[in-house]
Amino acid sequence: MPKTSNLLNYFFTLFFILLPMSSISLHAKQENLANRNANPNINQKTYQKNSPAALSRDTAGNITIFAAGDSTAASYPERQAPMKGWVQCLPEFTIEGVNVKNRAACGRSTKSFRNEGRWEQILKDLKPGDFVLIQFGHNDQKENRPAAYAEAHTDFKKNLKKFVEEVREKGGNPVLVTSVTRRIFDAEENLTFSLKDYPECLRETARETQTPLVDLNLLTRRWVEEAGQEKSAKFFMNLQPGEAPNYPKGNRDNTHFHENGARAVAEMFVKEAKSKELEIGKLFK
Repeated sequence: MPKTSNLLNYFFTLFFILLPMSSISLHAKQENLANRNANPNINQKTYQKNSPAALSRDTAGNITIFAAGDSTAASYPERQAPMKGWVQCLPEFTIEGVNVKNRAACGRSTKSFRNEGRWEQILKDLKPGDFVLIQFGHNDQKENRPAAYAEAHTDFKKNLKKFVEEVREKGGNPVLVTSVTRRIFDAEENLTFSLKDYPECLRETARETQTPLVDLNLLTRRWVEEAGQEKSAKFFMNLQPGEAPNYPKGNRDNTHFHENGARAVAEMFVKEAKSKELEIGKLFK
């Protein structure tokens, strides 16, 4: 009988010891489940330091989009209207609170943009989580301008990789963008490849560095080809005399965009970023 009594006492003691531990364990499981429901990303993905993967519409107001590029992306004053660069139109598509700082400049290449201190200024202003659009090629190909020329397969790619590396070192997010097409047709009315190897070298750089890419060269070529030689003229700065006050004698330019064309290209960029589910796509309406 004493042995039975001792045995019962042992089980009662064990029960009261384990009961609080079980309660604590259950509470922890419920708390973890509640946290997971509140934030479905918990335990589903491991994000790298300074990765934009956790970007949300709530935090987007703290983000700036910088642009490094040439005249096709640059901003123009009213005295040159209706000419606009496509990045100049990008703020029309951003959600509230997102800033666009367009540092693209006419005539610049990957080489001259850095040598003139323009790239250094972007790095100085860049905050962790910001985005940097990088679009070059139009001026890198100009062999008659030593200050700008960068051979496609060597210096051009090297310069792009350095840009990407430096943005990441600052905690930013680089986005490579192929150069928009020029509107140059041959005698058979076929759109020419005036940019030669530069768009493909930028694509290669995006693959080699695992950098998000928006292929505006491909998209704008398709856009111009589908419109045809005659109708596509209105996308660019081709004006009849008297059509625009700033160009009383008219204008012929198949590289730079009319504001309607620039807006269309900006919209292409936004739609492509969203379609590819790029993180920068979350910054647009």
